[in-house]
Amino acid sequence: MGLDYRVTRFYMSNIYTHGAIEGFGERDWVAGANSPVRRKVLIDNGNWKSVSIPHEIQFVNSGSLNAYDSLMCVSYNGTTDAIEYIMMQQIRLGMIPKKKLRWLIDNGYFIDGVLNFSERYTGVIGETTNVGAYVYKVADGMRLSGLIPQKMFEMADNFKDNIDKRFITKEMLALGKEFAEMFKINFEWVNDSFTAEFMKYSPLACTGFFANMTSEQPISPEFGGLHSMLQISETPEHREIDDSYWQHFKKYTKDHLHNFMAFYVDASETNMFDSREFVKDNDTAIIRNSNTGEFGVIYQGTPMRVTEERAGLFMIDRDTRKLIGKGDGPVLLNNDEWKSLKIKVNF
Repeated sequence: MGLDYRVTRFYMSNIYTHGAIEGFGERDWVAGANSPVRRKVLIDNGNWKSVSIPHEIQFVNSGSLNAYDSLMCVSYNGTTDAIEYIMMQQIRLGMIPKKKLRWLIDNGYFIDGVLNFSERYTGVIGETTNVGAYVYKVADGMRLSGLIPQKMFEMADNFKDNIDKRFITKEMLALGKEFAEMFKINFEWVNDSFTAEFMKYSPLACTGFFANMTSEQPISPEFGGLHSMLQISETPEHREIDDSYWQHFKKYTKDHLHNFMAFYVDASETNMFDSREFVKDNDTAIIRNSNTGEFGVIYQGTPMRVTEERAGLFMIDRDTRKLIGKGDGPVLLNNDEWKSLKIKVNF
């Protein structure tokens, strides 16, 4: 199951764009090829429309003299909407720890009980320009710089300011980084043939030509603005998408959407490692890096590295302290947790 690179088309003749630029990052994960992603079923039947989120429109100041198209369809449908769908479902399933849920509430991430992330922040971080953005760049921006609440960074009154990174404050970046540390975002490209299977794990970002439905029949636009959308359900005959223009839901024939991307959010407690609390709670404990095999010890609030040269002396010291055999063995830490201890002292 690899990515079909025949769909990596860039429409050079398509001057009119709805904000999506097709392309792939050199180090992107591809399902069935190089992806190490661990997936968890969130919706057995893959029907995300059954848990749909409120409709948001990428056109700003509609009806006024300074109305404009933000060209941030990638930031709406392609990325933040996907994470909102996923995390709201994780909340329903009890997959987000109470401590992290409280953090989201306290920091204003909910509007009327639903998560709502700032598309402007995500768009700027993802290098949106006056012709739109690449899905993979915006997705990677979320992974590295996190997400902030909608009300912390609303859309600007004009297009130029809306994509200007100078308006992003240190406070926004700090909150986004904290989000990224607590909620690990990952993504992978999915071959067109396997989308139905992956709908159990994630709604799928995709691209296609923009069009509106004029009847109940699925649409098959052959030209128009290249647009980023979010597939929320699929049947043998059509794909249904969530859109960021006025028509919320649309049905496309199956061969008229491409470049599918699945998203994953790891909100487990292991992502919320508090190094200070760990050191305080594990005085005299032997610790071990489960990734590198490196050993350490914590004495009087100081994490120390046990070097091979002094391992024998360390064991004598433990015996002298009457600590041999204490506990059930070393406390295991992953590499990120180990690094967060910032061990500067050798035993």
